[in-house]
Amino acid sequence: MTTLLAVLGAVAQLLACWMLAMVLHECGHVATALALDVKVLRVGVRWRGLYTMFQTDTPLRTFLIILAGPLSNLHLALIFAGRHCEVFVFFNLLNGVANLLPVPGSDGWQAGKIVKQFLPPRRASFRFRVKAAGGAR
Repeated sequence: MTTLLAVLGAVAQLLACWMLAMVLHECGHVATALALDVKVLRVGVRWRGLYTMFQTDTPLRTFLIILAGPLSNLHLALIFAGRHCEVFVFFNLLNGVANLLPVPGSDGWQAGKIVKQFLPPRRASFRFRVKAAGGAR
């Protein structure tokens, strides 16, 4: 019976730390939007997790709001590292890094779309340029 309670306690701790990391991630988006005077339209839950919708603003402000979630997780992981909060640190690192990946729908994907707006368009692929210059065939 005590091992079952220990397992249930461990599972509860994992779930609580995971949920807290997700909530604090969304708080990062909301706090940054409010600090930049951008209207927060909705904070909710979808099948993939929590989300925050805010009014579209300038690309810079949107970029900062998007990055605020993952960066808040990474910041919390740094603050709590070495303070007997390994599970909390782990889930904040996981959430922060995973959300920076350019996976469709993630914060990294959204930030990448904004960065892409400011990059020069590709005129030709590298391979084409090498062939045209008489290089490798």
